[in-house]
Amino acid sequence: MVLDSLQFLTSIPSYNIVLYSISEIRAGRIQQLYLRLNKIRQVGQKVASFYLRDLISCYKLKVSEDDYFSVQPLDTWVLQVAKALGVCSDNDSTADAVQKILQACRQFGVDPKRINSGAWYLGANSFKVVISCLRDKRPLPWAKRLTMHYTTSSTLAMIATQHPQPPPISYAY
Repeated sequence: MVLDSLQFLTSIPSYNIVLYSISEIRAGRIQQLYLRLNKIRQVGQKVASFYLRDLISCYKLKVSEDDYFSVQPLDTWVLQVAKALGVCSDNDSTADAVQKILQACRQFGVDPKRINSGAWYLGANSFKVVISCLRDKRPLPWAKRLTMHYTTSSTLAMIATQHPQPPPISYAY
C-alpha cells in the first residue's frame, strides 16, 4: 500500500494529490481518476469513492450525472439505511444498490452526494433510533421533518435535503 501510494504521488505534478484530483475533476476526467485511485493497493472502490465524494463536496466541484457512480461509496451504513428505507434489498449487488440509490435521487431531485453523506452520517451515528422512529412513525424533536410525510422512498430524499453539508475534512494531524 505504501509503495503504491508513493508511486502514485511521484507520478503527479507537484506531488499534491488534492490539487491533482481537483484538476482532473474539473477537466472531466473523474472516471479515469477513480480507476487510477482504485489501483492503489488497499484503496479500492469504497475509499476512492469516499475521497472523491468528500473532495467534490468540500470544494463544491461540479460533477456530471454520468460520474455520480464514482462518487457514491457504498459502505455498510449507507447500505443499511438504503435497505431500511426500501430503496434496495439484500439481493442487490453493490452496483445495483448504487444504481437504485442514484435512481431514487433523480426521482426526488436531490443531490446523490448529499444523500450518501447523510445516509453515512445517519447510519454511523443514530441508525437504529431513527429507523425505529420512522417505522413506528414516532416523531422525535430533531427528526420531526423526516417523519411528517413518511413514505419509503421519499424519506431518503428528505434525509438528504434536511441534513446539513458535512464539515470540511481536515487532513492536518
